[in-house]
This record gives sequence, C-alpha cells and structure tokens, in this order.
Amino acid sequence: MSDQEPAHEIETVATAPLVALEGRGAWPIRWLRTIGQGLRPIHTAGSFARGGQLLAPLVFLLTTWLPLAFAQGIIPFTHTLRFGDRFGVERIGAATDAEVHFDLLRAGGISLLVQTAVLVVMLASFVSLCRAYGHVPPGAVEVDEPLRRFALRGVLYRAFWLPLGGNFGLLFGLVLWGLPLSVQPGFALELLLVISAGVPFVFAFVALRNIARRACGVGPLASLVVVIVPFVLAFLVEAVFLGDLHSGVLAPWLPTPSPPAPDVPVG
Repeated sequence: MSDQEPAHEIETVATAPLVALEGRGAWPIRWLRTIGQGLRPIHTAGSFARGGQLLAPLVFLLTTWLPLAFAQGIIPFTHTLRFGDRFGVERIGAATDAEVHFDLLRAGGISLLVQTAVLVVMLASFVSLCRAYGHVPPGAVEVDEPLRRFALRGVLYRAFWLPLGGNFGLLFGLVLWGLPLSVQPGFALELLLVISAGVPFVFAFVALRNIARRACGVGPLASLVVVIVPFVLAFLVEAVFLGDLHSGVLAPWLPTPSPPAPDVPVG
C-alpha cells in the first residue's frame, strides 16, 4: 500500500485542474467556476498544490466567505424583525427604520465576529497539523514553505462553506424562513433541517480532508485527525460565543427567542 501511495499522489496533483480563479478569462466567469470547483472537493483537492499565490485566495475569501458570514446572522440574531411564513418579514413592536437598520448591522456584525474567530481557529490548527503530519507531494509547485502555503490556500478557497452550515447557518435559516406557518412537525421536517444544517459541513470536511491528503501529503488516517481537530475547535469557539443564545459570551446582545422566528413550528 505504501508503495502505491506516491504514484497516487503524483497522479492526483498532476491531473488536478488549476484553480479557475487563477486561470485566464473573464473574472466573473473564473469566480463562478471556482465556486463550482468547491462542489467537487475530491476532484479538485490537488489544485492547491499546483499554485502558490495567496492574493487570489484572499480575494475569493473576501467575495464569498465575508458576505456569507455577515448574512448568516441576519435571521437568527435580529431583535426588530421576525422572519417566517414563506419568506415573510414582520417588524416587531414599534421599531423605527433607524433601529431596524442598526439592528441588522449589529446582527451581521455579531455573526462576522463569530465566523472570523471560527475561521482563524480552523486556519491555524489545519495549517499547523498539515505541516506536522504532511510532506510535499510529488508534482507540487516549488514555493517557500509549501505545506503551509498549500494548506492556507485550501482553507481560503473552501471557507465559504462554513457560514452556510450549523443551526445558526445561513442555509438552515433560509429553510426555516421559507416554511409556511401551516407546516406540521414530523420526521420529514426534522430530516430537512438536519440536512440543511449538515450538508455544508460535510462538503467542508470532505474538502479539507482531501486537501490534507492530496495537496499536503498527509496519510489517510492522519488526515482524519488533521480535519477533526479544527472542526472540534471551531465548534467550541462558536459555543463559547453563542451557546444556545442565552449562555454564550455574546448573550446580552442576542435576541431572547429561539432562532430564527418564534412563530415557525420546528418540531
């Protein structure tokens, strides 16, 4: 098995497509193609060892993860608006337009703060573990500190999955927002909510594990540790900040009802 692994690595890195954003063509098309590559986390895992630049991944992070991280908090963390019943929006109480605007900025800012902490923890732990357990795979581009750079590039390009997942995630909130008031609690609804909360994390987990293996040369078993540890740390960070909206560090700035709307039955 160990004799076959290097050949597998050579084939993976050499045949992996280049990151679309770093290729040629119109920038919006390359940006959209890079999003599409995120839907193929195994096929594109070796891509991050085929280039060494960090400017393009940072631009991609700022145009994907940043707006998603801000938008994530709008539904669960606002005090003046209630979201629900087929994408309806209802103003709570007698809040003025200025209060609503400030509330939206505060909700988005809270989410951005939490997601920034999550991203920093995941970046630091993933990069450190890839450098500790990995080796430069055959066929990788020659750059300074290659494992650090490949791991960093991988996280920056795949970080957009993180604000989409979880019980406070954007996808979970959108599903709840779109539910009609007449929906009945049951297995189908619970399954839909679990899928909406978990699928983005599955994509992120698969992406990071394959980045560790294909782009950073981490072994099959070690790659599980390299990815599980960052996810555990990220969940702990979110729990410290948010808890259940009542017990976290940010509880005084969070709304008292359960997210995202008290009038939407969730089972």
